[in-house]
Amino acid sequence: MSADLTAEQKKDTDKINDAIEYCVCHDESSLIYLVAVCKNNEMNGIQKIPNNRKIVGRLVYDSVNDQYHIQAFDIVKVGVITVSYAMRMKGHPNWYTHVPIPEEVIKGYLSSKQQFAIDKFKEKVENICSLHYIHFTGNF
Repeated sequence: MSADLTAEQKKDTDKINDAIEYCVCHDESSLIYLVAVCKNNEMNGIQKIPNNRKIVGRLVYDSVNDQYHIQAFDIVKVGVITVSYAMRMKGHPNWYTHVPIPEEVIKGYLSSKQQFAIDKFKEKVENICSLHYIHFTGNF
């Protein structure tokens, strides 16, 4: 997707943004993983994540082994947080899609044990890797 919008496209995106609303999925939680991707791509390898319901985002799915593959240096399973979010469009009540949860929001739902695991993981990789979250939604 291009960030260079024409004036007409900018008007369209403003209208779309005005029509979008975010909602809490009250009957779902999120299973969170923290992924470290090295700046030196040669240090990254294929990491495997078991299929855990519906993934928010896109990863390569291995249907034979029921797992996702991602090229990364390392992954840590953070655990479950008690919230999941979706976006829907006003006037289209049957359409919604789950949305990624930003780190600032994830942090508000972490237990002290989960935060400790993240801190230890970051100590190990943050000088050589960029970090991002992956999450699955469902009833965990």
